[in-house]
Amino acid sequence: SKYQIIIDNIEPAGLGALMALLEKRKKALADEGLFSKEFKKNIPFLPNVIGVVTSPSGSVIRDIIHRINDRFPTNLILFSVKVQGEGSLNQICEGINFFNNLSSDNKNKPNVIILARGGGSLEDLMVFNEEYLVRTIHKSKIPIISAIGHETDVTLCDFVSDLRAPTPSAAAELAVPDRSQILERISDKFLGLEKFIINFLKEKFNILKILEIDKKNSIMLGDSETDANTAKSAGIHFILINDGYTEKNLEDIHHDHLIEDFEVVKDIASNYLKIKE
Repeated sequence: SKYQIIIDNIEPAGLGALMALLEKRKKALADEGLFSKEFKKNIPFLPNVIGVVTSPSGSVIRDIIHRINDRFPTNLILFSVKVQGEGSLNQICEGINFFNNLSSDNKNKPNVIILARGGGSLEDLMVFNEEYLVRTIHKSKIPIISAIGHETDVTLCDFVSDLRAPTPSAAAELAVPDRSQILERISDKFLGLEKFIINFLKEKFNILKILEIDKKNSIMLGDSETDANTAKSAGIHFILINDGYTEKNLEDIHHDHLIEDFEVVKDIASNYLKIKE
């Protein structure tokens, strides 16, 4: 026998219905400009305080603490929330608003917020697709890193957040720099500074040796200021002797030049030793 089915209308159901709903919501929010790059805030290079909005139990918060301690230990403040089920939406939004409403002079006000939860099904992650949460993230004055689910999980929070991390551990890595790399760069800078100072001191000591001349080796330049200026521009201190200078004048001029240069070298050497300590 044969059967014929006439279909007037088809509507998605189950997972298909959720996907259709999300696409419609995503388009509407995008048309409003909520996902625009112009609203993205920069993540601070080295935050003093990091706010974390997630569940207090489970591996997510432990992974974040572990990665931050490994890379660059700093202050973490947890606002514990439910990450799915009844009441989770309001709690997550309250956490974001709580950090934003702290006064600017409050030492516990975060420089960046991590919004995180572990992996799950589309239904488990639906709270992170809610329009109310998307708008709360958009209004946040504090930059937010979203770390929802696994790398393949994408929610509307990821589009509106200032930075998306594929996992909660990756969010911790994006929130703080690698301390060992920073220390290595600082060490390289100090080595360069050390070489510069050593060369500078050598140059100054060589100039002092040139100045250590007695009266019979003093260079007589006559009355020509042009010759004296040319010598100075070359980095060599000559003593200009005019007919009016006595032997005592000569010694005083020589002494003044030595003292002036010696004081400069002494100050540089003193500061250099302080840096080395």
